[in-house]
Amino acid sequence: MTAFTFSAEQLRSAPPEVRRWIIDEIGRALGGIGIPRSEALHREPPQAEAVTLAACTTPEALQMFELIARDAITARLFFELARASTINSGLPGLQAFRTADLLHHAGLASEDNLLDGLAAIDRAFGQVRGESAGSLFGFDDAGHVYVHKATQASIHRVWEELLQARAAVERQPASFHPVPRPAIFTPPHLGPSEDIAVHAARPSEAGLAF
Repeated sequence: MTAFTFSAEQLRSAPPEVRRWIIDEIGRALGGIGIPRSEALHREPPQAEAVTLAACTTPEALQMFELIARDAITARLFFELARASTINSGLPGLQAFRTADLLHHAGLASEDNLLDGLAAIDRAFGQVRGESAGSLFGFDDAGHVYVHKATQASIHRVWEELLQARAAVERQPASFHPVPRPAIFTPPHLGPSEDIAVHAARPSEAGLAF
């Protein structure tokens, strides 16, 4: 069995020649050799040996979301991992996503942005579980990102809980609290000034003069 335990952050920060070597090795293990890049984005992942990826629980996924929630783009990518994929990974227990689909749905401009987001999610997982967390993600040369189906289900459950919490708030009737009046309130009496009173009397006086 072939296993890759490096993180998305390690892949992102590796020198170009190291990244190419890693991609080649993953491609060999996952059977992605010989697939042109233009075709790979639209093809099914090849059948391959099992790859070991970490599986997070729902409480862990919730803690991860709390750590990344202030980063709107990373949070959006996080919940994209809960989306039902239309492709079969060919790997037991793992779900595959096309890189192009993640870029499109999360509104990311480039693969570097995607790796940055995945690295941020991976760091949050490490903070929640500790040093022995392992990696949440796997990659192949055919343009696919892999995640454990248990992780996918946990993130989906967090999404459902957030929707339920929002719906509960929206169902609550709006409360109106009137401003209390003072116990003793005597508004002052306002009347016309002396000048106004004199002015109002002038028309009748003028009428007598005619």
